[in-house]
Amino acid sequence: KPSTHDSYRKALDQYLIPAFGDLPLDAITRKHVKGFIAEMHQKGLKPGTIRNLKAYLSCILSEAVDDEIIGTHPALRTGKFIKKEDQAKEINPLSWEEKAKLESTVKEHYPRWHPFFLTALRTGMRLGELLALQPGDLDFNGGFIEVKRSFTRGHLTTTKSGKIRRVDMSKKLSETLKAYMVERKKDTLKNGWGEPPVWLFYSA
Repeated sequence: KPSTHDSYRKALDQYLIPAFGDLPLDAITRKHVKGFIAEMHQKGLKPGTIRNLKAYLSCILSEAVDDEIIGTHPALRTGKFIKKEDQAKEINPLSWEEKAKLESTVKEHYPRWHPFFLTALRTGMRLGELLALQPGDLDFNGGFIEVKRSFTRGHLTTTKSGKIRRVDMSKKLSETLKAYMVERKKDTLKNGWGEPPVWLFYSA
């Protein structure tokens, strides 16, 4: 995916090339790798990020071994030098009272975006998935929404899992989205667009 490619490119440009770019592959030693890990800890990077960087480096070095550019793999078994992850923080979702307050506040002050926020609150969809919804993804007869795609870092791509899934529409959400579809048609006529917007949620 483009987002994965961007992550690899950032890791190379920001960390791996500055650390190893001036070294021939056969000059990289285990000491260099251990020093790199220690430096990343000193920079304050999270253990998971450091583990990813080490994995990218290991992949490069594995290819060098396969291509017989180097004889040994200097990054093998260096994961033990990466500190363990801190205990995961407890998720603190909105309470029912907070959720109701958010819904009512948006409906009162930002009615144009109420359907968007209600869909987010009632389905738990990711932001990129919400932005990539199309009218055809709504099944009012079946009472569900098909989640098929996502906007990630400016790119239209598949969902995080790569699979299509269905999420249920509550009665309130279904009624709200039906009314919203009527407003979409009014917007289309008012603005002379000819065809309604491709995306379910849009800026008029």
